[in-house]
Amino acid sequence: MGKSKKTTVGYWYKPAYHAGLGLTADAFLEFRGGDKTAWMGQLTESGTISINAPNLWGGEKDQGGIVGDVEVLFGEPDQQVNAYLASAFGPQQSAWRGLTTLVFKGGKYGAMNPYPQKASYKIRRILKGWDEECWYPEKAAIPFNSLDVPYDGMWAYKVELPGSTADYSSPTYDHSDWPVDRGGFGSYVPAGSGLARNTVVSGGLGRTIWIRREVNFVGATTIDVYHDDGAWLWIDGEPIALTSINYFHSRAEVMFTGASVVALKVTDGVPEGSNNIFAGMVFTGLSQDKLAMNPAHILFYSRTQADMGREPIESLNDASFRAAADWFHEQGFGLCTAYDPSAESVEEFEQRIQRVAGCAMTRSLIDGQWYLDIANGIYDLESLPVLTDDDVLEFEEQPTLLDSAVNSVSVKYFDPEKKEAIVTPPVQSPALITEFGTNHLTIEFLEIPTAGLAARVAQRELMARANALRGFPLKTTRKPYAWRPGTYFRLQLQKRRIADMVCIFSEKSSGQLRSGAMSITALQDVYSLPETAFIEVEDGVDTNPSQTPLPIVQQRAFEAPYIEVAAALSRADLEVLPAETGYLLTVAADPATSRNYTVMVDTGTGYEEGAQGDWTAAAVVVEASGYEDELFTLSNRYRLDEVEIGMAALWGSEIVRVDELNSITGAVKFGRGCSDTVPVKHAAGERVWFFQVGAAGDVTEYVDGETIFVKLLTNTGTQQLAIGLATAMEVEFSGRAARPYPPGQFRINGLLEVDAVIGEVTVTGVHRDRVQQADQLVDVSMAAVGPEPGTTYTVRYFINGVLEHTDAGLLVPESTHTPVGAGLARVEMEAVRDGLSSYQMHVREFSIGSPLQMESGALITMENGEPILME
Repeated sequence: MGKSKKTTVGYWYKPAYHAGLGLTADAFLEFRGGDKTAWMGQLTESGTISINAPNLWGGEKDQGGIVGDVEVLFGEPDQQVNAYLASAFGPQQSAWRGLTTLVFKGGKYGAMNPYPQKASYKIRRILKGWDEECWYPEKAAIPFNSLDVPYDGMWAYKVELPGSTADYSSPTYDHSDWPVDRGGFGSYVPAGSGLARNTVVSGGLGRTIWIRREVNFVGATTIDVYHDDGAWLWIDGEPIALTSINYFHSRAEVMFTGASVVALKVTDGVPEGSNNIFAGMVFTGLSQDKLAMNPAHILFYSRTQADMGREPIESLNDASFRAAADWFHEQGFGLCTAYDPSAESVEEFEQRIQRVAGCAMTRSLIDGQWYLDIANGIYDLESLPVLTDDDVLEFEEQPTLLDSAVNSVSVKYFDPEKKEAIVTPPVQSPALITEFGTNHLTIEFLEIPTAGLAARVAQRELMARANALRGFPLKTTRKPYAWRPGTYFRLQLQKRRIADMVCIFSEKSSGQLRSGAMSITALQDVYSLPETAFIEVEDGVDTNPSQTPLPIVQQRAFEAPYIEVAAALSRADLEVLPAETGYLLTVAADPATSRNYTVMVDTGTGYEEGAQGDWTAAAVVVEASGYEDELFTLSNRYRLDEVEIGMAALWGSEIVRVDELNSITGAVKFGRGCSDTVPVKHAAGERVWFFQVGAAGDVTEYVDGETIFVKLLTNTGTQQLAIGLATAMEVEFSGRAARPYPPGQFRINGLLEVDAVIGEVTVTGVHRDRVQQADQLVDVSMAAVGPEPGTTYTVRYFINGVLEHTDAGLLVPESTHTPVGAGLARVEMEAVRDGLSSYQMHVREFSIGSPLQMESGALITMENGEPILME
């Protein structure tokens, strides 16, 4: 028998084609055939990709696949005629500049089937294609899942006892023998956190925990760090700066380029005896190909580009659009869409974007510029325009009828990864459904690319429909003539029993020439985008802040200094304020994500409410300090963006002045020993409270010698901490505000600090004047002020703990004394007025005695040249 011949059962198709993809793009991301991925990557400039997917549709036994080279042309200004197109279709070719096109160069594309699968392509166009440079490029691109949790995994951890100097930040350190834990904080931290939790160790305060993880990310990523008192982050052994969100939450923005090692070190700040170490990380942000466009940028583009709005850039209010872009970026609100001029006008396109983004782009009648306003609930109440009874000519109210209101909403969004439209589970109002039955609405927002964002928008839409919304069709004077739709204003109609209501300016009709009246529509503000949606779009846990209040760990209670009293009272009230009067101040750090706290005071008859307090701006000073050091670094920063230069801060017992502050890096400069305090030495890691941001003041007057007990009760949205769970703080009042100020520029023998003195001791200082300084912060190094009338000074000399000499009644802060004894000397200087001593005094300790001498009379000294004293 002869050899059997091969039988042809079908053919591979080898087409050559040129496809247009749109205007100049940022990146070519994916080539699909029949909605199956043949190639995926990120090409950002003209080049060739090689596709090798021969079995994409079942191979030669079915419908073949795709194999071959594809050129992607980004239409650069200097782009030349494509050589393959010229050879395949003739030399009369355009260079196709300004357009993104694709050339399939005759490779295999399907087999057997005479009707090949349709090709499709994923591209990204955000930064390129603008007539000029991209406007505000820093906030143009938004990661798809910036509010979702795309990463989870197992973390290796190691606990070190107090005093450990171990360093595991090196990327080459072998941690294979460390325990591994997925972790999770429950209500504290979103799902996806890495944490060594409930780790039983001994040693109490001062422990550290190290957490390490090997990751493989490409692109911009946010790392949220949850921690106790101190947190340090490294990536591949390089330190990463952390920005404080609040006292237990910090954040870093990083760029990953592939495989990396992340190391986190956290110090334990919980009381001794606790077995918990509070440390964890959450990664948010995906690889660079998963980006959406900021709605503010979409609208800015549509208004200013030559192929769409054709408005000059100067006609748009830059500040308004930037504020909107910042908010959308912070919210992770990015859209994926396209504009087809054959299907919709520019105006229809802009209305579509505004509808899904919940914003309004309108032209101001005052300056003629376009403004972008978002109904996001963010406004300064005091600066809002007000409409009163005098402005309203006719009033009508149209409340929502709940029996016909939509009480169930789903959003249909388009997932560009799956290339399909998906409907979210319904977001519902159970009470209305129980009462009236389900009235469901599905809203099509195909511009939304992710389930998480779609669910939040569905929640927003439900709030707008299911709440008892109050609308007010009004006829008014010309007062709101220039107000922009979509902005906030206050409705104060006492005659209609509306004391003060924030509304959205919805619609207006400017009226006719014969009448100056306007017709407007005001709506209650219920359109703000919620931070979370209460439906499950994928497996996860509820990330809403817990409503269970936790005890406050970091707190202080103290008598108010004179600078605070002088700032709060008028000069007349200050003059008649009894000398024995004192006021209470408290500061506290949020133990979780609580609302505020209540100050409870016990004067001997049981606890009663004294004041309400907000969380105080605070930080931890990294370095140790001498008496008058000024430059430091702050970690664990909270609310520092609200701290202003010149404000006072409480550092241990010392009041300091903020002279310089970088809330991003934590660099700070303090003016030392201000108000009624003196500079003292501080250990590293001591907390500083910027008490002029968030302190609680009790207006009750307490008297000199009175002792009270204070408890701070955490308040969440619905609960208050039980008083038995709060830690009591004791405060003894001393008439602090009436006491004279201690002198400044305190020196021993002309020096700030001495180790040893031989013979005569000279103590000097300069005047301070409490009344003249008032609420101004004069630091210890500044020139003399005053003195306050009637002030004298007292200097005491102690040797080995025994008082040897006292100079009292000094009119200037100067004293000289030659000690008789030898040993450990202690010198004190305080101010005295009307029998009241200063709240604090200067104190220095040093050695004193006679020097040891050789027979020749030469002094016997130490290696540093200091004489050895004989006691």
